[in-house]
Parts: sequence; structure tokens; C-alpha cells
Amino acid sequence: MRELTPDAARVRDALPAIAQMFSAGDLRWQARLREVSEWAERIEDPYSRDDARMRVALMQHHALLHAGDVAGARSQLDVAESCLERLGAFVAEDDARRRHADQEWVLVFTRAQLDQAVGDFERAAELGQRCLDLAPDTLDPAGRLRRSITLAAASALASEDFVGAVAGYERAVELFRREEPQGLSTVVIGLAQAYLMAGRLDDAERAAARAEGLAPAALEEQLALRQVRAQIGMLRQHEGSAAGLAAYADSVDERASARHRDLAAHARVAALPVDASLVQARQA
Repeated sequence: MRELTPDAARVRDALPAIAQMFSAGDLRWQARLREVSEWAERIEDPYSRDDARMRVALMQHHALLHAGDVAGARSQLDVAESCLERLGAFVAEDDARRRHADQEWVLVFTRAQLDQAVGDFERAAELGQRCLDLAPDTLDPAGRLRRSITLAAASALASEDFVGAVAGYERAVELFRREEPQGLSTVVIGLAQAYLMAGRLDDAERAAARAEGLAPAALEEQLALRQVRAQIGMLRQHEGSAAGLAAYADSVDERASARHRDLAAHARVAALPVDASLVQARQA
């Protein structure tokens, strides 16, 4: 299998730390990503340059989508896909094919998330199935399967298939519990959201409490958990529930995604992003 040059390996190894800073809301990730992007552009070997450019483009895609710049995010994903297409010319050995399939899985998964974000749920579901099909041939079949199932559950939730969302997240929670407990908080929060939208408030409350016990470190997870807690309180009409909603809104700052900034704006005028009458109807 063709090896990366030292500079390309340096790009590969630097990006997880940048992603961690980004996830934690540490704004230093911006300068660090610019620096790593410059490294990628200086690489002369075509294979290594495209590998590095693809990785940087994917990180830039996530950052732009987080900021609400859908067009910019789509453009960076197009760059990454072009790089992957050129990398395909170097695939020959079994290990190389597996690595290429893994890279393809990442791009298909990312494209599906983008389609979810812009409301193209049918296309997102098609790409989610492609992720499930690709998973066995990747470098991490079990890990890719867990995330493919989570993606399908998120697609179901976004398209208001609440029964499918609950079933998907319950399966994902069990897989993460057994195989990757350090990633459990994300899917437990997703399960709490699915229970909430399905009108199963007791289950939503238990899942939210479980997620709190897992102490999620990512800023977006913390905000999602506060949002779920505030919505449960409002739907139950708990004393102090309006204060919980205000606390969620006040916790959203410039580090948060465009989605949470939009939800916080609604929360500040006490307009929940969940239609309480629909949720109460589902409980009946």
C-alpha cells in the first residue's frame, strides 16, 4: 500500500486535535487549521497532496456547515470528493482498497449529513444506505456500522419518523454501550430527542439524565442536552421551566452552531422549536 509522505502524515495527525478543539468550542482551531492547510498545499507528491487536501477540505466543510454556510460547506465537500476520485487511481492492493472504501464512507456519510441539514431527507436516506453497504469493507467495519445506524436514526428523526428514530437510536445506544462507551453520550442525547418527539416524556427524561451522567465534553452535545431538558420542562409545565429555557438560550454564544443560534433566538421569546400540542397528542 502506498505510504504518505512525512508532510502528509503530519497533516493527518494534526487534524484530530483540531477537530477536538472545534468540538470543545476552542476558537484557536481556526488559526491551527489555516496552518495545516498551508502544509497540505506545499506537498509535492500527488497522492499525498490529495490525501492531505481531502482531509483539510472535510474539516473546513464541517466548520462551514456549523456556521450555517451551506454553499461553502458544499464547495469544500466537492473538493474532497475530487481528491478521492484522483486517489482511486492508486488503489491496487487489498489494504489500499479498504482504505479507499473507508475514505469513500467518510465522504458519503458527510454528504448525507449535509443533505439532512438542508432538508433533503430522501437523498440523505439513500446515502445512509450506501454507508451501511460500504461499512463492511472499510478499515473499521464495526465503527462505521455504529455511525451508519446513528445516521439513519438521525434521518428518521429529521423526517418525523419518530418510531424509526427511537428504534434506530436504541440500537445505536446498545452498540456504543458494548463497543465504544466513550462515544455513548452523543447517541443517548439523540435517543432523548427521539423519545421527546415521540411524546414519551418519561423515557426522554431518563435518557437525558443518563446523558448528564456521561458528562458530554462537546459543546454541541451540552447545548443539545440543555435544549432537551428545557423542552421537557416546558411540556410538563414544571415550575421554573421558563428559566430552564432561558438558561439554554443564554448558554448559546458565537461558538455554537447556526442551528443552536437559531433555536436560542426562538427560545428567548419562549417559542419552543417543538410543537407542544403535537407532542401531547402523541402521549394520548
